[in-house]
Amino acid sequence: MFKTISTKLSVAAIATVTAFTSVMPAVASPSVNGRYSELIQKMNCPQARDEYGSYNHYGYWEGNDYICGDQYAEEGYWVYEYPYWYVWNNDNQAQSARASVNGRYEDLVQTIYCPRAEAEYGSFNNYGYWEGGDYICGDQYAEEGYWVYDFPTWYVWRYDNRTDDAAIDNLATVNGKYTELAQVLTCYEDGDTYGEYYDYGYWSGGSWCGEYGAEGYWVYVYPDWYIWEREVR
Repeated sequence: MFKTISTKLSVAAIATVTAFTSVMPAVASPSVNGRYSELIQKMNCPQARDEYGSYNHYGYWEGNDYICGDQYAEEGYWVYEYPYWYVWNNDNQAQSARASVNGRYEDLVQTIYCPRAEAEYGSFNNYGYWEGGDYICGDQYAEEGYWVYDFPTWYVWRYDNRTDDAAIDNLATVNGKYTELAQVLTCYEDGDTYGEYYDYGYWSGGSWCGEYGAEGYWVYVYPDWYIWEREVR
């Protein structure tokens, strides 16, 4: 951050954040009017006003560096209100209906600030399950879970209520023909083409119904596509 963080984030990311957050909101507050909660650090840094102004909603930063007179920076959501940086643990906006796909997903595991993902996934994308285990968006570690992109943030959830709370219907597995669920993709309009039920079979994956569909064996049970990794018979 400041002189230090600027070397860690891309020029495009900094420009996006600065353009969005450098304007004083109607009611300025360190928690961005309740968006953030669980304060984990408050850092005295009057010199930051030269670069960030009197108020700046910076957003997520991984921290793990020394700034403002060699003070250690914690990971979290950063807000500047002169003369302090406030670092928060929770982004309550993650609990919005959009980020959880109207409650389909629950138990938030991770949020990753990643404005660059919009170029590939659009402003909103219910990507579904990904095993993670890689570094993305400026070397941020990706956790396993169900991924939803709501610009500019990836939300990673532990549970998909459509797949984890009960056994998958026999229709979706074609009576056990397919196994290892990779993704559930909602597409109401495909009911016009495929009806209430259709065993499409293998597809290599790609853009479908405004989302990215995984490679696998596709079964349509209105209004969802169930995408499976394996055909067992």
